[in-house]
Amino acid sequence: MPTAARRRLASYIESCAHREPRWRWVGEPNLHLTLRFLGRLQGHQIDRLGRNLGSLRHEPFELGWGRLGWFGERSAVASIHLGLGSGKDDLTLLQDEVQRACLEAGLGLAEEHFRPHVTLARAPGRSRPALPRLPRPPDLGAWPVTDFGLFESRLEPSGAAYVRLAEFGLRSAD
Repeated sequence: MPTAARRRLASYIESCAHREPRWRWVGEPNLHLTLRFLGRLQGHQIDRLGRNLGSLRHEPFELGWGRLGWFGERSAVASIHLGLGSGKDDLTLLQDEVQRACLEAGLGLAEEHFRPHVTLARAPGRSRPALPRLPRPPDLGAWPVTDFGLFESRLEPSGAAYVRLAEFGLRSAD
């Protein structure tokens, strides 16, 4: 996600956090779009997966933002997210290729169906409150997707921190 869009989205989240302080809002460094959650991996699995991901061939594409959404029932929300709009089909094709690379690396199938989104907030504690009234997200524009990364999630007292292990550029099959 481009830096300018990330900053505008972080500013929006900050304003939402002032309105709804009970929710656990995602900080700017942790805004991301997950193509595949991998769980705990061993070093040799990471190496094999890195080689597979590095050999992927997928054209760069443009991705646009969608609407504010949530997981759970409107009266019992688990998390709030920003969906994706234009380019979602290209993103799904990329995710399919990532899934194939994972299988070839000896990892199982993803546990959940791919639903592209950027998480903005999680429900407070173990509760599942009703969807809060939030302002409309800013228009963030579309952006060119030219690469993707392999990240490690490290749990820290302040929450998860994401560390980039590798980056893979998108390029045509030619």
